[in-house]
Amino acid sequence: MLVVPPRRQVFVAAFPPDEGNAVEVVRSLIERYQGRIIWADAPPPSRLAALRVDATRVHRTKKRSLRAILAFARSEAVFSTHGVYGCPDPVRGKAMVNLWHGDGPKGHAGTPVPSTFLVSGSGVFGRRLAASFGVATRDLLLTGQPRLSQFAAPTDAASLESLGVDGTRPFVVWMPTVRQLAAAGRNASRSDTTDPQADLTLADLI
Repeated sequence: MLVVPPRRQVFVAAFPPDEGNAVEVVRSLIERYQGRIIWADAPPPSRLAALRVDATRVHRTKKRSLRAILAFARSEAVFSTHGVYGCPDPVRGKAMVNLWHGDGPKGHAGTPVPSTFLVSGSGVFGRRLAASFGVATRDLLLTGQPRLSQFAAPTDAASLESLGVDGTRPFVVWMPTVRQLAAAGRNASRSDTTDPQADLTLADLI
């Protein structure tokens, strides 16, 4: 990254690949950015269409490939939710934007994700995470999680009806997080129970 000069392109990497923050950032990049948009392990075109993402503007590449690693090194900006390629330190002229994947009173387990900027929707929790990752408070972007803009997206009446929801009446969506012991990049998620079967049962009930 220190040797290769940046090009007019950005690199996006997320876990999972269609994580909401990454999707919304790619949408915004398509609208506002004229350079190449490279999405590591991007969803297939059919999934991109369902996500209302213009697949013709996205260059899909396998994350575990030399092509992707070179694209990462050559990009003028990198957007990721969990870090990528061992979480190298940012270098001058190449912005590393840590979208992360949520805010709240949860501990961070794993290696810090060095970043030029950290996105958050909470000053309290954002500053805590910034300190953990070694990001200066001035580089904490309190923009809110990009995926929250999906709440303002128009609803599809047919899709709601297929779920048994009457779109003409107010409704509440309850989506609790169920975690199991797993690894995402260099950061481990944790479970509320030591019994994986208990998690699966809870997920089935939900």
